Amino acid sequence: MSTAVTDDVELDRIAKRLKAAVARKNGDFAKRATDIGKELEAAKAKHARGRTGEFGKWVRSVVGWSHNRANQWLEASDICNNCCKYRLPPPANEGQARAIAAIDEPHRIAVWRE
Repeated sequence: MSTAVTDDVELDRIAKRLKAAVARKNGDFAKRATDIGKELEAAKAKHARGRTGEFGKWVRSVVGWSHNRANQWLEASDICNNCCKYRLPPPANEGQARAIAAIDEPHRIAVWRE
């Protein structure tokens, strides 16, 4: 089996998990954001390995998002992971995650602690 076929099979698996995470509208936002981020990171890595420029097309075809929207979810995932790392409560929703993301990187944790 060639690498391209293996990557396609893995991208299909990632797409299935991503769709399931996106469909989970209720419940723990931080869990949803980190699950979405994990799958987007995996897909981005697959596309970086020989599929330059196709990540945005892939995201649009799988969940109907623009590349920019995917990056918003990646950032929300990163924020949730950092909150966990620093033992802070994660954002309860996407609005809170975006508000934290708007703060300069070095100041995010200090502001969120307040």
